[in-house]
Amino acid sequence: MEKTAFAAFLRRRLLKKDGTPKSAVGSSTVLLGLCRVCEFVQSAERWVVGNGSSIRLWYDTWVGDHSVEELLKPNWIPSNLTATVSEFLEGDQWDFPAAASSTIQAAFERIKALGIKATTREDLWKWAHCKTGSFTVKSA
Repeated sequence: MEKTAFAAFLRRRLLKKDGTPKSAVGSSTVLLGLCRVCEFVQSAERWVVGNGSSIRLWYDTWVGDHSVEELLKPNWIPSNLTATVSEFLEGDQWDFPAAASSTIQAAFERIKALGIKATTREDLWKWAHCKTGSFTVKSA
């Protein structure tokens, strides 16, 4: 996934296996600062669905300005769910399992109403603080 050894190092050091930031990174002030930057970037990232393989269904921000987890609040969902969008999207059809929870079912219906269709292109990451979607130092 990472394109450099440094990116792989940062991911292992700063993020849990599910991609969420670790709550403690030891006594390093540099790593603590990087954790804060990571949290800020995650709060402003938005995903545009392509093939759906890079987007975590529950935790990434891809349903407008929200993650599915945010749509389900105040209900709790486990932090170890690993499904990607591609696992539930075939062409222009969503294939969600029947949900016992009306809140989860409502979130699934909201996703279906977005009209997202799978494509062969890679998922795109966009920066919410810039009209072009590209990260710039000025926009941060």
